[in-house]
Amino acid sequence: MSTRGVLLVLSGPGGVGKSTVVSELRNFENFYFSVSATTRRPRANEIDGVAYHFVSEDSFQQMIEKGEFLEWAEFAGAKYGTPRMPVVDALESG
Repeated sequence: MSTRGVLLVLSGPGGVGKSTVVSELRNFENFYFSVSATTRRPRANEIDGVAYHFVSEDSFQQMIEKGEFLEWAEFAGAKYGTPRMPVVDALESG
């Protein structure tokens, strides 16, 4: 019987060190890192599916309506959300 995983949420304003904490946590092999979806345009160094899942406004709205996000918010004119199923799958796999 496997043990259910534990959810850890890192949240805070820009510049408080979230990326530093994530960099340290990546040294542990039993961590899963969710990839948020966003409607903002990718920056030059960002790869879809790595930094974010870049989606259109219409796609994001459909995902909201289907209940596909654990949470979502709008910030600086763009929407950001945490896709539900990858997190649920990671928790269930322990």
